[in-house]
Amino acid sequence: MPDDPPPLEFLGFRAGASLTEVSDLVQELGGKRLRCDKAKRDPNVSECRADLWDPKAGTPVSLWLSAIDSLTMVLTLSGPVNAAQLTDWKDTSKTASDRSGRESRAPSG
Repeated sequence: MPDDPPPLEFLGFRAGASLTEVSDLVQELGGKRLRCDKAKRDPNVSECRADLWDPKAGTPVSLWLSAIDSLTMVLTLSGPVNAAQLTDWKDTSKTASDRSGRESRAPSG
């Protein structure tokens, strides 16, 4: 059986990372701290947020994540981007996808 491909990664963030790892990366990228709250229905689930900086463009980026048992499961990064930065983010995502062994395909039809 072939090995699983590595997870997709963007600005160093990846699903499966520990909250400690994410917190350290937030600080490396100029963020103050990762703020987390436990879910009301399930104490194993945490919702976390942080603001940081895109190191290439020097623009703010907002991070939101959901973690289960202190491991990142769902991760969203967003921020105001100009056309050049958006292209760079897309290229970075494609490069990560290529490294993971996943294929990028245009929609058909």
